[in-house]
Amino acid sequence: MTSPFVWVYDDPVRGAVLLRGAPTQQVLQAAHLDGLARWSQGGHGWVLSRAHLPDLLAAGDLVGVRCRIKEVTG
Repeated sequence: MTSPFVWVYDDPVRGAVLLRGAPTQQVLQAAHLDGLARWSQGGHGWVLSRAHLPDLLAAGDLVGVRCRIKEVTG
């Protein structure tokens, strides 16, 4: 079963977020960020600048997709 959430792995040291989950593209499109996000080199999800996180979260609320944030440490 695919996740109904967008998992947001926040890495403040690198200034980036990694986005994973089935509805990720829907949220990126709603935030008009789909052209800025790039697929990660490791193939684990979409990478985006951390500066866009507030827009991403607002777009998730707008389209009814919950975003779960986990801070990356170490």
